[in-house]
Amino acid sequence: MDPADRAYFFDEGIRFECTRCGACCTGAAGQVLVSEVEIEAIATTLGQEIPAFRKAFLRKLPDGVSLREKTNGDCVFYSAGSCTIHRVKPGQCRTYPFWVKNLRNGGAWEKTRRNCEGIGRGHLHTKNEILEVLAEDLEPDLET
Repeated sequence: MDPADRAYFFDEGIRFECTRCGACCTGAAGQVLVSEVEIEAIATTLGQEIPAFRKAFLRKLPDGVSLREKTNGDCVFYSAGSCTIHRVKPGQCRTYPFWVKNLRNGGAWEKTRRNCEGIGRGHLHTKNEILEVLAEDLEPDLET
């Protein structure tokens, strides 16, 4: 079945506009996975050679490479209320909050909404727009 033909709790769309509050960039440490293309784009934007960039800003994980965090858990590229690499930020950051784990069901979305002041504001993202963001990793068992 085509995912667009299924019913989801977001069939009528979801309003979201990033307020740049930093809630998703700060706090407890996490993982921001980056691809080789993203590493090259960020290093180039910062005017750094890739080996030096890797040493300064990345950490190796069993399943990939992640941006480092500051000692307080904040993203290393979050400073004074903004993302210093906003123009080339990783896909994981660009697609937040429209992640499979957040859209699994209405309860998961409500939990995400409590931590993100941008949910419920701004542009109404249609079901099809949301499914486009999810297209690469949409799980077939996404609940309605």
